Amino acid sequence: MDWDAVIERLGTQLPSDYRWFADVYGAGTFGGWRIAHPDHPLPGFNLWDRIKVQSEAFAFMRTPDGDQESDEDFAASFAEPFPAAGGVLAFADTDTGDGAFWLTGGDPDEWPIYTDDRGSDVRVTLDLTTLDWLAALARGDDPILDQGPVQWAPAPLEYPESP
Repeated sequence: MDWDAVIERLGTQLPSDYRWFADVYGAGTFGGWRIAHPDHPLPGFNLWDRIKVQSEAFAFMRTPDGDQESDEDFAASFAEPFPAAGGVLAFADTDTGDGAFWLTGGDPDEWPIYTDDRGSDVRVTLDLTTLDWLAALARGDDPILDQGPVQWAPAPLEYPESP
């Protein structure tokens, strides 16, 4: 993986434990979470796709539509997307739209994990590194998905053709 090219395109370094994990394991699923990789060919597992989709979603959610008095409070409950200072940078999601992000700012190796449960108002900031968060998932300690311990499954390189 050419991490220098990733840094140049993104405009920031990524956590070193994520880079190590991506180099060793690539993209895949861990429990219900799809962990993205910059070079993966499928949109659901491609880091650039994750960043674009989640940034657009958060930007939309932060825009009140003016129909309800509480819209501004609702919009303010969503984090700013990266590249805003301290913005969220997507690296994983679930089939149901839950997201896992880094809260950027300062040393990337100290970025906490921010998880968002799309189906509720549960947004959790975890003072964990990427590998610590993955280890918590392996133990079954996930604040978003209520499941037991999980296993890693590498991502397919292409989607199967329909019969």
